[in-house]
Amino acid sequence: TERERDKTAENTGKIKYTLMHAPRGQAPKTPRCPATCSCTKDSAFCVDTKAIPKSFPPGIISLTMVNAAFTEIPEGAFSHMHLLLLNSNTFSLISDDAFAGLGHLQYLFIENNDIQALSKHTFRGLKSLTHLYVLHLPIKPSVISVMIQK
Repeated sequence: TERERDKTAENTGKIKYTLMHAPRGQAPKTPRCPATCSCTKDSAFCVDTKAIPKSFPPGIISLTMVNAAFTEIPEGAFSHMHLLLLNSNTFSLISDDAFAGLGHLQYLFIENNDIQALSKHTFRGLKSLTHLYVLHLPIKPSVISVMIQK
């Protein structure tokens, strides 16, 4: 009908106006793979990084960090990961709630680090954790076992 055609023409005009007059630089940018990392569709591999990258491209659910040049994993350092492989670094401190927000994390590797102590809140919130690898840490495994009881 004529009324439907008028409505369609009106909506088309609104769309064209919006596209032509959209503010420049306002569109959200998709995060890129950090410079010290190599990324695939769902994983990131970072070597010799000086800090934990703040953002990754969408879809990254697996993060490997090796030879990192920082000693502390702060609270809430990671998000949306299912696998974290943090082996062979110089971490000496993992803060309380360092893994907060990682309810889907299933695999956590923190082997070959200098971690001297862990708090009872280090692993808090890891509801889906099924595999924890902690070999070659200067902490007794029995201490870790007690801390991750659900």
